[in-house]
This record gives sequence, C-alpha cells and structure tokens, in this order.
Amino acid sequence: MFHNGWEYYIINPFSKEISQKTQEIYIENYKKCYNTLIESLLIPEPEILFTDNDTFMYYTNCENEMNILNPDSDYGFKFLKNKFFEKKTNKIRKDLNNYYSQWRIKVYRIYRDGDKYYIELLKY
Repeated sequence: MFHNGWEYYIINPFSKEISQKTQEIYIENYKKCYNTLIESLLIPEPEILFTDNDTFMYYTNCENEMNILNPDSDYGFKFLKNKFFEKKTNKIRKDLNNYYSQWRIKVYRIYRDGDKYYIELLKY
C-alpha cells in the first residue's frame, strides 16, 4: 500500500507463514558471547599457580577492541566484556566457582580498576 510516497507492508500477525526470529538470534548470540567470556576466564590446572600463597589474582583487559567478545561476527550488535561484568558479576562468580571447586579453589572477589577486571582466587 502506498501513502504519500511511502510504501507500507501490511502483514497479518496471525499468519503462520511469518515468524519473528530477532529475539531468538539475539539470545543465541548473547549466550555464545557469555560462554566465550567464561571460557576466557578459565585457567586449566590452576592448582599449579598456588605455591606458598593461598591466593592468586589475574585480570582481563576490557580496553578498546579487547572489550568486544564477538569482533568477527556478522551480527550487528557487539557484546562487551565490561557489560557482562557490570550486569552479571554474580553469575560469572557462580560459574567460575563451579569450575574451580574441583581444585578446592573459590573466587574470593571480582573487582574493577579502570579498564581491567581482577579476579582473585582463594585456595581452601
């Protein structure tokens, strides 16, 4: 339908031929990027890092391009590490604790300093 030079497409919202995939695609990309972040924070065989100390600290840099979790993706939205840390710190801590618990290590704290997020591990 044309109106004042604009073309409008009228669709029947009850039609079975039309499906909306936008939200599903977003959730799929969100989960993929979250898993990428978690995998980047896992240290294989972390018990060798603990020598005389009961704590170990490491960080992830969220500066400029290093903040983007899906830089090569064709998806139009870029997911950022720092946004996951701001919004999902408790879930990140829980997921990391699930991984590190097999070595009797827990995430003591996660905190931010500038563009870096520090993760402090504690051996118990």
